[in-house]
Amino acid sequence: MMRGTLFNLRQAYSRILNTDISTAIELCSPLLGLDSEQCELYTLAKDFAQKEFRPNANEWDQKPIFPISNYRKASSLGFAGFFVPKVLGGMALNRTNSIIVVEALATGCVATTAMLTIHNACASTINLFGTDEQRATYLPRLCNLDIKASFCLTEPGSGSDAGSLQTRADFDTSTGEYVINGGKAFISGAGMSDLYLVMCREASGGISCLLVPLQSQGLSFGQVEKKMGW
Repeated sequence: MMRGTLFNLRQAYSRILNTDISTAIELCSPLLGLDSEQCELYTLAKDFAQKEFRPNANEWDQKPIFPISNYRKASSLGFAGFFVPKVLGGMALNRTNSIIVVEALATGCVATTAMLTIHNACASTINLFGTDEQRATYLPRLCNLDIKASFCLTEPGSGSDAGSLQTRADFDTSTGEYVINGGKAFISGAGMSDLYLVMCREASGGISCLLVPLQSQGLSFGQVEKKMGW
């Protein structure tokens, strides 16, 4: 089996080397194996990325700048609600088609696309596990990027090991609200996002996800880390 696989790979590589550049590009095309609807989806996303992301991507990484206005334009094509039902403003994509869109967008700017995937993960989490009220309140606004979301799991002492997180949430019966104590680290969109999905441990020891609006009392942010791109 392995010999046959290696032979096929060598044969394909040899074929590329012995063809003209246009044929080689066709053989390596990201559209290879996609149906017509998926090809249209990829082309739509790539055209958008080449126009809105790529011309300034290098400058955004170097300065650094997060392009809010360009980012928001992605919602006009539905790219802020991959998995959200259409009735709530999303695209209702399956996993494969969402990957096609992400791959196409990343040709323009990986960092901006990465932030969009996190935003989509937050919207998907609310859609799957939120209440009807939460879905109706947040999903339409997330899908049009009226509000931006961040996923808050990683902590200084436990990294992204969900089972070891220390952030604690205690329910205050006098106010009917949770009081959260703890700290997160390396949160993409921290300080920029309007809504934070915070993973925390309840008194029972179980892990829950709480929706924390930007204006919440006691919410604060540390310094912005210096890094390359995302």
